[in-house]
Amino acid sequence: MNRRVLLVSALILLSGACSSAAPVVHPPGAAAVERSSPAPVLAVQEPKDVAPPSIAESDSPRVKAAKLGRFMEARWPRVHLEPDANALGTVAAFGITIDYDPYRGNDRAWEQSVHQVASDLREASVELLQLSAKYFPHLRYATVWEDRRLIFFWSKRQIERMGPAWLYRDFNAYLALTRVAEFQPPLLVYAREHEPRPSAITTQ
Repeated sequence: MNRRVLLVSALILLSGACSSAAPVVHPPGAAAVERSSPAPVLAVQEPKDVAPPSIAESDSPRVKAAKLGRFMEARWPRVHLEPDANALGTVAAFGITIDYDPYRGNDRAWEQSVHQVASDLREASVELLQLSAKYFPHLRYATVWEDRRLIFFWSKRQIERMGPAWLYRDFNAYLALTRVAEFQPPLLVYAREHEPRPSAITTQ
């Protein structure tokens, strides 16, 4: 069981980079993508077409964050959020997780499902950043994070220039996005600064 849990974690992180198949993306204007689960259940269709969040100017930043969280959980039923914002509404932060299909004995179908759901997670994350820029008039920075040790903050200007969220279903596209985030995770910055340099090649 532990080996399978580790395999799930590895696939979540690396499926986009290691898969030879191009990820399924939403064409411009598409409302949803239908995909089949490896389990014999009804096809999952996400994102769902739901009414926009009802957010008033008088709502506090934390109320706005909570409403955005509920909207995204309705739009992406597998997604779970921990919304937060500071009192001035200059920073919005959302912890995000997503439900993956259980393993049911079909390795190939399960791996394809993990790849698809991970793509959904990336798209939903960028969509939430863009909603934060839209509904927080005084926003300066926003983040959507999975791991507290790896929290990236993008500026409002960066978010407004990201383009369609579906573009970031691709692992490498999303990875490039994290590399330009205005504030990088301290742990990651430290690791990059202390990477061993390749030693000079000597011949004998």
